Amino acid sequence: MVVKFGVFVSLFQIVTCAVHAHTGLWKDYDINDPNLTMDMVARQCQRSLMHAPDPGLVEVWCDKSYKMGNWESLHIIGLHTGDGSRYVAEVEKHVKAGDAQAIDSLAWLYSRGRFVDKDNVRGIELYNRYLNHSESTSLS
Repeated sequence: MVVKFGVFVSLFQIVTCAVHAHTGLWKDYDINDPNLTMDMVARQCQRSLMHAPDPGLVEVWCDKSYKMGNWESLHIIGLHTGDGSRYVAEVEKHVKAGDAQAIDSLAWLYSRGRFVDKDNVRGIELYNRYLNHSESTSLS
């Protein structure tokens, strides 16, 4: 029975790797390609957290994404390194500028206690601010 389970696990891993390789889950983009769009770089950043063949690629792709204007990529760097201080500082900067998405993101951070001390009062305050924002798009 143990041998059958071991064979099953091995086959599952082989099939999973083949499917990932075939579907292009991790495309071999050249990070220096001038034709890369912000969307392509942001997707590589996001995928690299779980699927990068080299864990060092997480910060490389995410930092490039940030420099291209995707400040949310700092969240992935924070998850990878365990230090979300850059992300929190960036979110707070965007909150001060009145960015609805940033208000929602900061509310989520406080309500979950991610990268900040959990503070439900502050989270609710921010969610209310978001819901009253002219650009809010969600009631969740």
